[in-house]
Order: sequence, then C-alpha cells, then structure tokens
Amino acid sequence: MPISRSRLIFTLAGLSIPGLILILLASPAPAVPGVDPNTLRIASAVQSLVMILAAATIGAFTAPAVGLRTPVLGARAEGQRPLAILRRNFGSALWAAAITAASGIALDLGNRALQPGGLTLEPAFPSVLQLLAGMTYGGIVEEILIRWGLMSLFVWAGWKLFGRRNQPVAGGYFWAGNLLAAVLFGLGHLPAATALGVELTSLTVAFIIGANSVGGIVFGWLYWKKGLEIAMLAHALTHVILFCVNLTLWALLG
Repeated sequence: MPISRSRLIFTLAGLSIPGLILILLASPAPAVPGVDPNTLRIASAVQSLVMILAAATIGAFTAPAVGLRTPVLGARAEGQRPLAILRRNFGSALWAAAITAASGIALDLGNRALQPGGLTLEPAFPSVLQLLAGMTYGGIVEEILIRWGLMSLFVWAGWKLFGRRNQPVAGGYFWAGNLLAAVLFGLGHLPAATALGVELTSLTVAFIIGANSVGGIVFGWLYWKKGLEIAMLAHALTHVILFCVNLTLWALLG
C-alpha cells in the first residue's frame, strides 16, 4: 500500500524545518526600518512553511499521476529498505552533484573573467553553517518547492492539456516541465543574491540564472528518473563539493 497523501505532505513539511531554521541563522538579518529583525525572521519562516505545505500538497496530487515518485519515503509501505535505495542511487547522485558543481565553477570563472579587472580569486574561509544551510535548505526545501511542487505541476498540466487519454506520459512533457522549473529555480536565486549585497550586473544575473538552471535541469532529471530523494541527495552533495573546493582554494591561496 503506497504512503498516504496526508502523511506524505506532512512528512515533507517536517523534513523542511531544519533547512528553514539553518537558512535563517546563516542569512543576514533583514533590515526594515521600525520592524524588529527577529519578527521579520519569524514571518519569513512562516511564509516559507506555508509555501512548502502548498508545494507538498500540489506534488502529492500531481506527481503520482505522471509517475514521479518519492521512493525512499514510500519504501517501508512497499516492503523496501530506505537506506538500501539511497545506497543504490548514491553513485548517480554523486555524479550529478559533480557535474552541477563543475558547471557552476566554470560559469563562475567565466563571470569573474568578464568583470572589470579580469579574473581574480580571493577565497574566504568557507562557513560550516552556510554548508549545513545549503545542504538542508537547498537539498530539501528547494527540491520540495521546485521539483516536487512546480515541476510535477508543469508535467501534469502539459500532459492534461496536450496528452492523449489513456496514453503514457511522453518524455517531452518531463523535459518541458524540467526546463521551465529549472529556469524559475535560477530566477528565484536573484533576490537572495541581492540580500547578500551582490551587485546585479547583466553578467552576474546571467551567471546566477545559468548556474542554477544547469543544476535545476540535472536535479530535475534525477527526480524524473530516480525519485525526489535522490535529487535531494544530489543537491546536498553539490554543496559539499563546493565547500571542499572553497576550502582547498582558501588553504592554497588564502
């Protein structure tokens, strides 16, 4: 018997809580004149949790209809071992993370080289808190919002609008939904960059959208082929790889 919709929705929402807490701790305090920063933090967390519940609900209704899965969360209900599924797919997640990290680094170097003053590397000591926030917020929260919520909805809507009744969902719907969700994933990182004080030049905007869209496409493909939790694992491993690269650069050049 598959996992129930209500249990799936609240399990996904519960998994998102560590990421919400860590991203609040790792992000600069929002500054609005006359408003206590802690109040803004709490309001932001509540807003994010509402969005997660909405995305979890959308995915719970649309994903199974088009064959998108949560194999780890549904493992026990199907008589399987969750850890065995993760171990079996760890290699795929690691390769996907390596590709995503490498493409992000290449785009970052290209962006730096095209900026005034040319290519400069000034590595700072990477933050463990930022790493944990990236692994939990990026790896879990963003995957619930973008892949489970948006991509599932886009694939389902395309299939409902243009697909043939009683026919399997064609791969084109998955690619279209994946690409659209990935671009939105890239666009969604622009406000965060602004909050961190990044100057949004045209090249920087192109880099932020491009780097995150590449990752989004890779994670979306994993979601389609392997399941949501494998995309989550790949997203989290991407942050680990980038942390290790930054740590190495800091040790060599810092």
